[in-house]
Amino acid sequence: MKILARLQEYRERRRWKRLLKENEWQGLIPGDVVKYKGKKLMYRGINKNGGPGMPGLSEPMFGSAHPKEPRCIYYLRYTGERFPENIFGENAEPVRAGNTGIFISFLNAVRSDLQKVGHITPEQWKTMASA
Repeated sequence: MKILARLQEYRERRRWKRLLKENEWQGLIPGDVVKYKGKKLMYRGINKNGGPGMPGLSEPMFGSAHPKEPRCIYYLRYTGERFPENIFGENAEPVRAGNTGIFISFLNAVRSDLQKVGHITPEQWKTMASA
């Protein structure tokens, strides 16, 4: 039984490492906390299907850096792209995504605007949520 449990633990670790590698974006891995214009956001990974307005183009996603903050997903909208400012702008109100309770918002940023300030592991996230 111990061998089976160890094998399962090993497989889970390998799956997690592979997932992190697949979702890496310009040096960030899921769980990295970045600072942007006074906000702390956590890098969530890559939306392989593309974010709103950009179907089919893989895009990095960011979210709150604490489980008790509002559930909002942030996509990058690079300055200079031609999107309506009242919908895709940084100062536009977050848009609710159906009945999910998740909101979508945008950042007019490039990778160099985001400063890595920390990392949150899945275990730390669970602890923060239960506190």
